[in-house]
Amino acid sequence: MNSYKRLSRLSIIFSTAFLLWSCLEYSITTKVMPDGRLFRTVVVKGDSADIFSGSFPVPSDSTWEITTRREPRKSKDAADPNKDVIYVYEARKEFTDYEDLNFEFSKDSAFHDHISIMVNVDKKLKWFCTHFYYTETYGALFPFHAAPVSEYLTDAELKVFIADDDEIYYSAAQDSILFVEDTLNLPVLSRADSGRFRALRDSIEQKLQAWQRINIYTEFYEAVTLALRNLGDTSGKESARQPLFLWLDKEKTIETGIEYDDAFLDAAAAYFGLSPEKLRSANPAGFETFSRKFRVATYSLESYTNCVQLPGRIVRTNAKKTRESEASWTFRIENFYATDYTMRVESKRLNLWMATGTGILLVLLTVLLFGYFRHKK
Repeated sequence: MNSYKRLSRLSIIFSTAFLLWSCLEYSITTKVMPDGRLFRTVVVKGDSADIFSGSFPVPSDSTWEITTRREPRKSKDAADPNKDVIYVYEARKEFTDYEDLNFEFSKDSAFHDHISIMVNVDKKLKWFCTHFYYTETYGALFPFHAAPVSEYLTDAELKVFIADDDEIYYSAAQDSILFVEDTLNLPVLSRADSGRFRALRDSIEQKLQAWQRINIYTEFYEAVTLALRNLGDTSGKESARQPLFLWLDKEKTIETGIEYDDAFLDAAAAYFGLSPEKLRSANPAGFETFSRKFRVATYSLESYTNCVQLPGRIVRTNAKKTRESEASWTFRIENFYATDYTMRVESKRLNLWMATGTGILLVLLTVLLFGYFRHKK
């Protein structure tokens, strides 16, 4: 992975200067049984203080079998005696069906600050085989919805933003970023072509930032105007919207807000000539909701491995890695930051009882027919 993509992943929001959350690694394994039961294992690796502050709704109640341990860190930091081990949190639970699992990951209101997860399992009998269908969708993480991402980026541009470096290339003939289909015949880029490639990727990055900015600012503006209205102040009228946005830009509020919780409130208070405490007290719920959403919007430095084990043999999936009955996806937050991310897998399992029964029936029919025609002779 080159430095461009690495910088993009260090902080999806505008700046790489502040890294509020430490790196967390999530490994989620779901085993689907033929009768519809599911066994889910959630493993989180990272700093013990951050296990529950990341983007994934890590289970912690007594219905889960929970263990913790420390294990050697597999990284370049392993030689450092202070960084040679990593904290591991593991939770296991059996669910009666996929609806039971979905309820588990949606029942706690605290999960609203985390990824929205939806699982679906279906099976269909197709003569000698049963086909199992599994989907798991991580809902778009970005919590501000004033303007849809489609107003700023096309589907193709969003796919380019999500793509790894080895999945895309620049075509000078089309002056466009394309997805790799033939790794043996990739073009060698000139210095000018490389510059154009970077410019196109920067353009996509800037469009995404503009989308983030307008959504964040719009929701904050709504919280501010309600507070001003509660104070009997009409200076938060529509004409103040754009000047306030420019002021927030000037104060670098988004960058500062990644590290300092009250950055937005302080900036707005200064703009309208009020004390931060007075402004907050006029709409405490609104500012608290905004702060919570902004925290979710700035999640970064997390990686995911989702593994699904199905009865039978995998026959269709959008996973890049498969084994006989297992499919796995490795991805990061940008995969489900602006749009939903759905993992799909289908397996086929031979119904031995039906195949055996059909075989016996065919043998019996053959014997009967043979006896019948022999008797006629």
